[in-house]
Amino acid sequence: MNVNEPRQSKWEWLDNPDSTFELHSTERRAFYEWQVADKEWSKITCGLDAKGGKQKQSKKNKKLLKALNKRLNKAAKAYKTARSRLHDAWSA
Repeated sequence: MNVNEPRQSKWEWLDNPDSTFELHSTERRAFYEWQVADKEWSKITCGLDAKGGKQKQSKKNKKLLKALNKRLNKAAKAYKTARSRLHDAWSA
């Protein structure tokens, strides 16, 4: 089994959900993940601001911020997609 398989299949059934309940569950999960990523982003960036913000960042911190920003963007996109599909299902 591929180590990343559960992560890849996490949003896989969003394309073809079986029910409105699954859409709602996916929307809630996407919202939660987006909020978690946003809180982590805020925590890290507030820490930088408290230390002066303009100080040199280590390569490790830059990589961490870049990875976290990518995760935040993916979570926001997944939430937007799930919310849109749920709205479409309820409107139909």
